[in-house]
Amino acid sequence: MTPIKVSIIIPTFNYGHFIEDTLNSLLHQTFKAWECIIVDNGSTDNTAEIIEQFISKDLRIKHVYIEHSTTSKARNVGIKEALGKYIQFLDSDDMLSQNKLQCHFEELESNPSVDLVYSNALFFDNSDTLKKHLRKTRNEGGLEDQVLFSGNSWELMPIMNTRNFWTICSPMFRKSILAQCGLFNNQLNWVEDWEFYFRILAENILVKYIDNDAVFPLVRVHKRSLSHNNLSMYSQSIKARKFVKETIIRAAEKGYKKAEELHLDNSKQIIFLYKLKFNHLVSEKKNLNALINGIIISQKLSDYRLFFKIILGFLLLRLRPIEV
Repeated sequence: MTPIKVSIIIPTFNYGHFIEDTLNSLLHQTFKAWECIIVDNGSTDNTAEIIEQFISKDLRIKHVYIEHSTTSKARNVGIKEALGKYIQFLDSDDMLSQNKLQCHFEELESNPSVDLVYSNALFFDNSDTLKKHLRKTRNEGGLEDQVLFSGNSWELMPIMNTRNFWTICSPMFRKSILAQCGLFNNQLNWVEDWEFYFRILAENILVKYIDNDAVFPLVRVHKRSLSHNNLSMYSQSIKARKFVKETIIRAAEKGYKKAEELHLDNSKQIIFLYKLKFNHLVSEKKNLNALINGIIISQKLSDYRLFFKIILGFLLLRLRPIEV
């Protein structure tokens, strides 16, 4: 049996209607020395049945069932089960291009000083069953938001401080770096990947971008995947920033010179997160929703200054996004 080199970790919850495509994309990989650990996070649909059908054909696929919990816990369970030298995350509604594992594995094997490699992601709408209309941004007509960078990861921290510029399944990294940065934060469920990758970058590892149009994760966009429409994601983002702040402090203690530039006070954090929400809703022509969501956020956070800024911004700026 081929020794396991790459552990692919897939958390899933009631995605039986998508996971078949995900697993088929693994079976078609040119790279063969992988294991796939599917952590079933308490699914009640036919997810388990589909997984077992694949296991009957390929023993590299493993099924771990847990009681329903956070996505962070599910990913951590997968990490603890992983036997591979390298970790590849994958969501159960997404896929990998045929050469993704092979290319990333070879880069890490041939460059011992590099701890993480990543590639561009391509997105497609769930309604596009033939995947004819692939794009580089999650939202149709959105601005280019992918970052092409190779070098020491401290250079990426200012960008990651404002947004998660890669998808959960874009990187492949050495499992050994988890001894430094830790696992996923079990207190987070919506933006756990952003906070997790921020901690990885704070270790000042060597990162390499793979410039290859044939190597990519393929990310499905559908209503359930658009978590940025949910107010819970925004409250979780504010919670995550408390952990990010702690990470910035630790990086400063290790010699990171730009730490002070990354700190956002509570007011700036809230306005920044609302700006993301506001921009998205206005771009979708849901202007009233943008106003209502902003008011709800400000009330929940008891930030009356933000409340009045939202009202004035909505009335005076003629629905233009609030500038921070």
